[in-house]
Amino acid sequence: MSWLPGALRLASLLVVLLAAGCVTEVGRFAMLADFPVQAVDLPEDAEELPMVEAEDFMNVYVVVPFQDPPAIDAALQAALRKSPGDVLVDVVVEKEWFYVPLVYGYRGYRVRGRPVRVLEAPERVRSRRSRLLQGEGR
Repeated sequence: MSWLPGALRLASLLVVLLAAGCVTEVGRFAMLADFPVQAVDLPEDAEELPMVEAEDFMNVYVVVPFQDPPAIDAALQAALRKSPGDVLVDVVVEKEWFYVPLVYGYRGYRVRGRPVRVLEAPERVRSRRSRLLQGEGR
């Protein structure tokens, strides 16, 4: 049984080398929106709603991806759908990935921020966002 400590070390090393993952901060943003808006469009007394968080991930089995590549804007839109807000302020965007070679992995983005309603936005901003949400293009 003198080989057992060496085998355990080797097995531990293989697990560490094969199962890798990481979360990195892509950036911090004062404001993110999924439509053209300027900071001056936000009312000074805008109500900040509770913090929301959403993500857009892609699963990989063996080496085959099973969804579209992840995107920050998809995570942003998912976060905005969770609240009545129009934009997110004080936003943190993180990129996360994990992979066990030839078995399973995932990668994607997580967006976290406080939604704010653009109550007094000009009509051009409101109508533009409505068209985008209905899928009429950019």
